Amino acid sequence: MASTRTLLEGKTQSGLTAPAVDVVEVDRVEPVSANEDIKELARREDAVKKFMDEIVIVRLHKSTDKNAAPHVILSVNGMTQPVFRGQPTPLKRKYVEVLARMVESTYEQKSDERDLERYQMLETSAQAYPFEVIRDDNPIGREWLDHILAEKS
Repeated sequence: MASTRTLLEGKTQSGLTAPAVDVVEVDRVEPVSANEDIKELARREDAVKKFMDEIVIVRLHKSTDKNAAPHVILSVNGMTQPVFRGQPTPLKRKYVEVLARMVESTYEQKSDERDLERYQMLETSAQAYPFEVIRDDNPIGREWLDHILAEKS
């Protein structure tokens, strides 16, 4: 139960007048860990962490670019994971998400036929590093990846 008391206004040492202040006294503070919403949030965060730490086997497609690196290095929170082209590679799902979100976009200018001083920017986007999932044991893994791939980059 909280109660309120008022401190009276008065003069400070410097001669200024201090305004009256209401002070709230609290008899008991509920710990944050007792709040059911916080507990539920913590359970959901644990479930998401476990999901993102599951192992998924992917194969990064080879490139026709002779100057392309033979591998890609993925990074999540400062931790890196190399993925070699053409080889099945076990990755935690959090690295697969990074790979899925790596999209390259190119733009082409096309003049407007009605107004030659106006141009349209035509965007073409594709995976920067195309890959395939060879194995994902989680039943919702495919739906999760399809959702990531369908998002606008």
